[in-house]
Amino acid sequence: MSEQQIDNARELLEQSNFFAADPQVLADPYKYYKAANAQGPITQEPHFGVYLATNYRDILEIERRHNDFSACVAAVGPFAKGQVPEREDEASCPFGKADMGGEMEEWRKTTQLNMIPVLTLDPPDHTEIRKLVNKLFTPQRKEQVTPRLRQLAQELIDSFIAEGEVEWIARYAGPYTYFVMNEVMDFPRADEDVLRERFLKRHENEGLSMREQTARGTQAEEQDNPLEVSDDRMRQYLTERRASPQNDVLSEIATARFADGTLPEIDELVGISSVMYGAGQVTTTDLIGNAMRFLAINPELQERLREHPEEIESFVHEVLRIEPPVQGLFRYCLRDTQVNGTPVPAGAIIWMVYGAGNRDPAQFEDPDKFQPTRENAYQGIAFGAGRHFCPGQPLAKLEAKITLEEVLRRMKNIRLKDKPEDIKFHDWFVVRGPNEMNIEFDVIEQSPAGMGIP
Repeated sequence: MSEQQIDNARELLEQSNFFAADPQVLADPYKYYKAANAQGPITQEPHFGVYLATNYRDILEIERRHNDFSACVAAVGPFAKGQVPEREDEASCPFGKADMGGEMEEWRKTTQLNMIPVLTLDPPDHTEIRKLVNKLFTPQRKEQVTPRLRQLAQELIDSFIAEGEVEWIARYAGPYTYFVMNEVMDFPRADEDVLRERFLKRHENEGLSMREQTARGTQAEEQDNPLEVSDDRMRQYLTERRASPQNDVLSEIATARFADGTLPEIDELVGISSVMYGAGQVTTTDLIGNAMRFLAINPELQERLREHPEEIESFVHEVLRIEPPVQGLFRYCLRDTQVNGTPVPAGAIIWMVYGAGNRDPAQFEDPDKFQPTRENAYQGIAFGAGRHFCPGQPLAKLEAKITLEEVLRRMKNIRLKDKPEDIKFHDWFVVRGPNEMNIEFDVIEQSPAGMGIP
């Protein structure tokens, strides 16, 4: 890269701001990731001083080095500045001498930041919590819920198929992921029906604005936020299941024990369950939104996948690679160290930019090109890596696969009603997906003979 190109990239970074909802960045963050990478694989953005890791292998390395990088700021990132412990200047503490592990442990005990255990803990504490989370969606559970997940998809498509058009996010992607999580969590059927009715009524009136607030961690009363099952309600579920276990996921969580045989406090399980419940909706809604967008702008692909449904899984992997719903999470540097030869001081916050790593030309050939049959698309890091690898990824991919199978069985000539460039994405740098997306389609009155889709 020439000096002029590097200067141009530096100027682009100075003029934009990843973390301030800059509309130009949100419209196409990938050119800004490239500009950051042009400064070096690990570079410091000029507005918040956050370090950016944009290479695939560097991100994997940071994920593995939990002794050097803490997950305590995983989602809040730059907004932890001024609240997390800060390193002394190099005049009083030369680089290579600072170790803030002890200060961070003390800080954790008093912080008012939203510390989500499954996202923000480090080993060994995280290890115990993760074992509990892993119980939420086992292979056996996947097999059990798949027929019901397909039924939910069919019911939602039935609700609009005759219209020949639909606002995809509010009428399918959002409701579907919500109903799926209610099903997977095994909420009591009576409560699930009430929550479902409330959800549909609110979406009828106001669309998906509350999903954005949930993604940002905005506090809302349950009656105002259809995505949120209140902590009191979750506490009630778990307490009842611990007292009288049933053959369901909530009972497995409520009765799970730590390695030493002790039972976790119910409040600890409430936090874990609530995070999984909410996260399972927001990011999968974005995956299903992104997948439909790529399907709608590639008409020849619709026919290909209809004739070769065995390729749908590869298509989903490529959507996750090129447009990951989670663009990246953050780490706090515990001690002076280096990544790929670049010094990173203790107290620094570093963003592992999954959206950039997934387009690293050293890992993916022609990385900016959407290739639905890309052989190594499964190597993408849309779900993170290492100890914090998202435990919900099998469920998210299953929801996307079932959705695409049912869409291709019922619809043809799927197209965007608006121009692709007019689609508005979330105004939040962590997640990426369309806020709304209107599509048109022709109805397949009868499944084509020999089509392999269930």
